[in-house]
Amino acid sequence: MRISSMVVVALMLAGGASGQRRYTITTVAGADALRDGAAFATMLENAAGLAVDAGGSLYVADSGANRIRKVNPDPQQKSVGAGYGLGVIETISGAGGAYFGGDGGPAGLAQLSNPSSLAFDFDGSLFIADAGNRRIRKITTDGVIATIAGNGALPVARCAGQEAATAAIAAPLVMARDGAGNLFFADSSDRICKISTDGVLTAYAGGGELGLAADGGPATQAELEWISAMATDAAGNLYVAERERHTVRRISTDGRISTVAGTGEEGHSGDGGLAVKARLNAPLALAVGEDETIYVSTVAMGAPGTIRRIGRDGVISTLPFPLEPPVAMTVHPSGALVLSFGRRVSVLMPGASGFDGPAVGELSGYGADGVSALQSVVWFPGGAAYDEIGRTLYIAQMDAFRMVDWLGVIHGTEIAVPVAMALDVDGAPLLADAFSIQKLTKGGLEAYAGTGKAGYSGDGGRATAAELWGVRGLATDGAGNTYVADSSNQVIRKVSADGVMWTIAGTGERGWAGDGGRASEAQLYYPTALAADGRTGELYMVDQRGSMIRRVDAAGVVQTVYASSERIVALAVDTDSTLLFCAGHAIYRLSSVLEVVAGGAVPGFAGDGGPAGDALLNSPSSLFVDGQGAIYVADRANHRVRKLEAVRESGLSVGR
Repeated sequence: MRISSMVVVALMLAGGASGQRRYTITTVAGADALRDGAAFATMLENAAGLAVDAGGSLYVADSGANRIRKVNPDPQQKSVGAGYGLGVIETISGAGGAYFGGDGGPAGLAQLSNPSSLAFDFDGSLFIADAGNRRIRKITTDGVIATIAGNGALPVARCAGQEAATAAIAAPLVMARDGAGNLFFADSSDRICKISTDGVLTAYAGGGELGLAADGGPATQAELEWISAMATDAAGNLYVAERERHTVRRISTDGRISTVAGTGEEGHSGDGGLAVKARLNAPLALAVGEDETIYVSTVAMGAPGTIRRIGRDGVISTLPFPLEPPVAMTVHPSGALVLSFGRRVSVLMPGASGFDGPAVGELSGYGADGVSALQSVVWFPGGAAYDEIGRTLYIAQMDAFRMVDWLGVIHGTEIAVPVAMALDVDGAPLLADAFSIQKLTKGGLEAYAGTGKAGYSGDGGRATAAELWGVRGLATDGAGNTYVADSSNQVIRKVSADGVMWTIAGTGERGWAGDGGRASEAQLYYPTALAADGRTGELYMVDQRGSMIRRVDAAGVVQTVYASSERIVALAVDTDSTLLFCAGHAIYRLSSVLEVVAGGAVPGFAGDGGPAGDALLNSPSSLFVDGQGAIYVADRANHRVRKLEAVRESGLSVGR
């Protein structure tokens, strides 16, 4: 971060307090979204790869969380789906963060980066396509991890007869193993490499110039287009889904390529006929059953389903369910299809009209309601505000608007997730979408400002008749006035206590100008977060797409008070009129000096119950200060709302 001399001068003139204020930090809502435990209640960020071991346990490559997770099925359940959903999930590799480390030690302590595909060896060892690290790694049955292919460097010559363990490979996104122990991986969108049982890396398919015309010839002469999935059958044939060519190809054990499904034209047709004459649309995932049935997921295009089935006779059909295309799939020994939809994994019996049992990650993101807020996942909270009157914490998370009551129990609502939130003078939430603001009362939602139509009009009239365009921030001042960052109109609007709309800053012309003059004559550039100080009459805004903080004083004069090299995402004013803001992974307090209140340069989660200055945050996205001086922060990537309470020199907390 950088601070200029004008910041110090501006804030000292404003009477900003100096002297460091210390805080303690706790979590008031949210829990470890990736915690081990009940499989249906866990969170999956992106289940990019699936595999089932000989004992029926499910393994998930969660590329978004940089972890490998294992689902141990509940032995009391008769069906595969219920066994997984009601089973227990545990992390077997990946210590968090997209890094590389841990070779030669316990897999649980190793670091991965974007693991994207899985496959099992004969002895039960697990292969991992560690795509972000440009490596393939192996966890042996005693839990030790090692690299078997790739050195992390970018390849110069691909798959050129080298020792796999020391060769440079491109990011391996998809992978499969055949019955002879050979491992295949796509080292790009158009080329497949093979690692033989003696550890030698060679080119296997793709890299040529022939498309479908390559059929019948060597697979190395074929041009492959966007390899999205691979699978093998019991005979050792390799099947390849080409997303851009809308086909499924087969490479036999003698290295020759042929087409088994798709004409090369996108679409959904051909059910009841030969698969090679049918149209597929952008195949995403692929699996082959023990009976040699091929399953391929495709983008729906209004089709009756997204999974196509190709029998041993080459005839294609469409499963009636699901309508959403899975991004990864595998076949359980029972014949059940295990399907990944990114944040959840479900089980489908071919021919069934619905999923079997609860999904792994069924509560992913939204989290459970009616339980302690400390036991529920709060999925990427973007805003939090505490109503002291009703003793209610309001949370706007990525996929829901939720409330925590005075007993600490969290509840869901049917209210759309707002893009900005503030509390009115009576403690009622004001919830904004891009073109309007509503007030949540005991009777429900009431119109507060905006017509719901994009535009710029209404100054001097009722706020409900005014047009807004791209609301990005809200703030209230305790006197009944509400301030609106009307971002796409490049202005700040004010809804007065009597419900009248006014423009108080910005000309509507995009730019940066006007410091030292009237705010109404200044140029703004997509203003976002706001904070109002009811004690001094000052209003702070984030301007210039997050790079600057500007202040409008009680006389209506605008001044830039801070410029940042990091994007500023949230503002608040403390009870002593000191400005607080979030940037990067920290909360800052700005008076005559810049102080770090909590967090730092490195993202993480730590510090609950101790000094906020020692805590770690991960992309904090909103700030709210209650009347007692407690700071509520939406710790977005930690999936929590945390509370900071100021500590007096005597050791007693300031606030609740």
